Amino acid sequence: MPLHIRSINKNIELMHIHATEGHKIADYIAKKGIPVSVGPSLVGFEKVELRNISFETPAILWKAGVQISIQSDSFTRLRYFQILPCMAIKEGLPINEALKAVTINAAKMLSVANRIGSIEPGKDADIVVWTEHPLENFYAENQLTFINGEIAYKKK
Repeated sequence: MPLHIRSINKNIELMHIHATEGHKIADYIAKKGIPVSVGPSLVGFEKVELRNISFETPAILWKAGVQISIQSDSFTRLRYFQILPCMAIKEGLPINEALKAVTINAAKMLSVANRIGSIEPGKDADIVVWTEHPLENFYAENQLTFINGEIAYKKK
């Protein structure tokens, strides 16, 4: 599992990326306090690091106390991104933690949580209004989308 190091204000922060088998050492990662980005999960399984991949990985890491985010690995698979948190929920990750894994936790790991990742005064927010919670019902429909404060999509 690759280890990503970023340096901010002369401090070194560690983060595991591509932690597809992070469940194997969840307690160790939690002890070290290192955040983890789980994925890719929708790719060919011929890669060595995907040999023991499991959609239970996010739940196992979260239960161990690890801050998690969920990642895709390419823009082509981004179209199916909603499947990733839904599968993590199916395998035991609470819905609110799955939502944080694709919003605020990801923003924190990228050091941009002061601007995006949650809906708060002063932050940038593109907002989608669904018929139902999109992580509870995979078939929820997008009714309205705001980008930069403007309506970008409105279902007719």
